[in-house]
Amino acid sequence: MSKLRITLILVIGLLVMLIDGAALAIYGRTVVEWSLPLAVGLFVAALTLRPMLGLWKRLFDDPSPWLAGTAHIVAMTGVAAFLFLGANIMLADAGEAHEERVELVGRDREQHYHQRRVGRGRYVRGNPYYEYYMTVRLPDGREKRLRITLAHYNRLARRDSVTLTLLPGALGMPVMVDR
Repeated sequence: MSKLRITLILVIGLLVMLIDGAALAIYGRTVVEWSLPLAVGLFVAALTLRPMLGLWKRLFDDPSPWLAGTAHIVAMTGVAAFLFLGANIMLADAGEAHEERVELVGRDREQHYHQRRVGRGRYVRGNPYYEYYMTVRLPDGREKRLRITLAHYNRLARRDSVTLTLLPGALGMPVMVDR
């Protein structure tokens, strides 16, 4: 395999990771079940698999369809989910944003650990740190888990209500404008 082909594969892989990361960031602001963007992404990937399989085979220089097909499914699922969630936000009318009181279902914290380097190539578990979350229930019954700061976590009480600014998305999925 030539250096140009390897570089192209690495660049495409990096772009796919960036697009997938952007899709996850948009998903964090959108009130939708995780299965919907995944299903849309898989559907689009399955539809475009047959026409694109030859390009992926040529890129990997492999006549077997398994590597090319897997790469296409992984890449196109993330790209299609990004386009789906991005269109929901970008095509929404910002003038229709409204504040909504939502019920606080719960608040919790997760303990994680920093990594501490003790030698060349050797890392051990370091000091603990916490990430704080609240789970809210919207009036239509859907729940969303949101990451919050320690100060906000300490102000919340059980069965409290929280005000969220929601923007009705263009594809029917509400988007949280700010927290």
